[in-house]
Amino acid sequence: MAYEILKSTLVSCIFVGFAYLPKPKQCPSNMPYESFEAWNTTKAAVYATLINLVVHLLTDSDLFYNNFIPNFDSSAIIYAMLLPIVMNTILFFGEWVQFFGSKTRDFREFIEDIFQHTENMVKFKFYISAPAVEEICYRGIILNLFLNSGDYTVTQSILISPLFFSVSHLHHIIKAMNEDSDILKREIAQRIFQAGFTWLFGVYSGFIYISSGGYLLAPIILHSYCNLIQIPHLGICFSSDTEPILRKILLGSYIIGIAVFFCLAFQL
Repeated sequence: MAYEILKSTLVSCIFVGFAYLPKPKQCPSNMPYESFEAWNTTKAAVYATLINLVVHLLTDSDLFYNNFIPNFDSSAIIYAMLLPIVMNTILFFGEWVQFFGSKTRDFREFIEDIFQHTENMVKFKFYISAPAVEEICYRGIILNLFLNSGDYTVTQSILISPLFFSVSHLHHIIKAMNEDSDILKREIAQRIFQAGFTWLFGVYSGFIYISSGGYLLAPIILHSYCNLIQIPHLGICFSSDTEPILRKILLGSYIIGIAVFFCLAFQL
């Protein structure tokens, strides 16, 4: 039991620690500064993930081969790809109703914002690299440590393992330590909320991972999809600026999506 906690802590420390290693400070003249920062962050995360995989291979080789050497079953892979897309679309049904069925959010602008400036490293980091490396470390390594330990049930593993993913986001508070007290308090509040939200996402991602048959592709796709949608925009359902009939339609859409999602989840 202690081994899983210690190794999970080590994985998280390596992953977060690489973000604080010295990075190039001179931004190339032909690259936007945000892209430069995203590129440095991406490199650090990739290096940290490679180190974690090597450590995992050296300390738990059987577990490594079982979890990271894929079984090329085409039907299982297709299922693992479709599962997170279908389940997340149902869960976020209210969001898509907002996009397609109301004037409160412009779907065309939403899509254009995602795909414009595709060379921008920020989008690559947000939708591709971050989901991949985080799921490899926190689901591929940490969740499987708990699942294969024999000391935890599947439910306990799904609930406990995301705590490391959640706490790893609190390090951002360090950047605000030199700010005034109001900014620091706001940063702490935001990061605590983020930690709670990421724990909830980690539970969801772990559930999808296990339901897919242990294909890491499933939580990676889910993670990218959730980064795309972000936090549900429920405020519009209760805003006085929204027409009453539209509020009812949107709120009903969210309720239907959540209800159908849990009905299906219990069948997986």
